[in-house]
Amino acid sequence: MSYALVQLVLSGIEFGGIMDKESTVKARASRAFNGTHFQNSPSVIPYDIKVNIVDLLGDQQRVPPGLFPMEVPVVADSVKAGMKATWLGHATVYIEMDGKRILTDPMLSDLVFPIKLIAPKRYNPSPLT
Repeated sequence: MSYALVQLVLSGIEFGGIMDKESTVKARASRAFNGTHFQNSPSVIPYDIKVNIVDLLGDQQRVPPGLFPMEVPVVADSVKAGMKATWLGHATVYIEMDGKRILTDPMLSDLVFPIKLIAPKRYNPSPLT
């Protein structure tokens, strides 16, 4: 079941699958389409180390005005068939799929960097404890 679902998702044009006729016509009309795939040509921004250092050490306000709205996820004792995904913040997603549990990129500590001396604290409490 899960393999078939993955195959179905990956066959879509969003993941490089074969485009239908309407999508092919739209693609060929785009300046970014070179005949086989899309090629973005972003303008190059000149690199200036002084600008980057000033930005890094500047006095910008980098703290949100308040806590982000949160909902405590419900984790069941057993995992049912099918798929359920719960976003826990940043890159952390809790996935229940076909009897298995997966936690992606967990960042659940109070500090957001592995070196405590320079690590900033979280803005919000950890979604799971």
